[in-house]
Amino acid sequence: MCNDKSNVNINKLNLTQFNNIDNEKIVNKNKAIQSRAKKDAKNKECFNCGSKNLKLCYSHSIPQFVLRNISVNGNLYNFNKILQTPSLKQEDGLKRTGTFLLICKECDNSLFSKYENPDSYNDQLNEMILSQIALKNYLKLISKRKIEIEIYNHQYKSNLIDVNIYEKFNSVSNKDLNEYIFNYKGINNILKKENTSVWRTIFYYKLNYRVPIAFQGAITLTVDLDGSIINNTFKKSEAYKLQDVHICVFPLKSNTVILFYANKKYTRYRRFIKQFSNKEDNIKIKIINYILFLYTEDVYISKNIKLDLKNHKLLEVCGETSIFNSNISITEQECKRLLIDTYNLFDLDKIPNLLSKEYSIST
Repeated sequence: MCNDKSNVNINKLNLTQFNNIDNEKIVNKNKAIQSRAKKDAKNKECFNCGSKNLKLCYSHSIPQFVLRNISVNGNLYNFNKILQTPSLKQEDGLKRTGTFLLICKECDNSLFSKYENPDSYNDQLNEMILSQIALKNYLKLISKRKIEIEIYNHQYKSNLIDVNIYEKFNSVSNKDLNEYIFNYKGINNILKKENTSVWRTIFYYKLNYRVPIAFQGAITLTVDLDGSIINNTFKKSEAYKLQDVHICVFPLKSNTVILFYANKKYTRYRRFIKQFSNKEDNIKIKIINYILFLYTEDVYISKNIKLDLKNHKLLEVCGETSIFNSNISITEQECKRLLIDTYNLFDLDKIPNLLSKEYSIST
């Protein structure tokens, strides 16, 4: 079974899954499914406090003060500027960039007050800030998976995917959702305690320039720097829990904060951390840049970027994740080989390093 945790864009429907209908109809059906799925996935109460009397708010998965630093007239490119999916927008305004609808305004203000304060990044980050970032990451993933499950339901009801694909995708997404909720609850408990030491900072670095991209999220690394598997995301066992890392790229007024950390209990990363620690800082930054485009589609990009995103080889790396959609029925051993081939970190120069000074934007 292919576990597509953190790898598949829920907004992108792979055309190879559909029956014999033309592309225009697929695009129209895609739009309708997106709209219905978001409505059906919407909570009737705050996911955090459980209140039914408070209106849910649009939470930003990346602090709005960070996004503002790379916006142009209040707008940014989203990942579809690279993917060029016909039915989706290529840019968003600040109010709707990277947002999810899951908790109330009161919880949004109280849970993330430290990490969403620009002054917090003047010094070394403490455990509370790291926990708040991780909590927000899992809330975002919970929202994403809830919508994705509804997308699969509507695809199946509309005869756009067959029962085998539906059951496999649904099983994977529900397993992921349960893990995200488990992790969210664990971090919420951590935030209620004092003097905890949960996180291991793998890399914390300040660039003396502003990069043209912003990112915050949890990623399940599958392959280390030598090509060995870290997380076997095709493992069928319910007892096998995937282990995430958390990455932030926060362009500030005159510099950029890069943060890379994980739970100290996640022993599968020991080998990777040792490999990573032995690299020069400029190579570490290249690795993080490559990971962002290989694993996620939640990177937001300045419209002032010095690169033609539409005609660049970035798509070769960004498009890798869609292969799992069309290969969902292959054996576990074949999936394992595919995982290594797809997610190795050998060719860092395959794409431009958008975290390098070459692509910095003016302050």
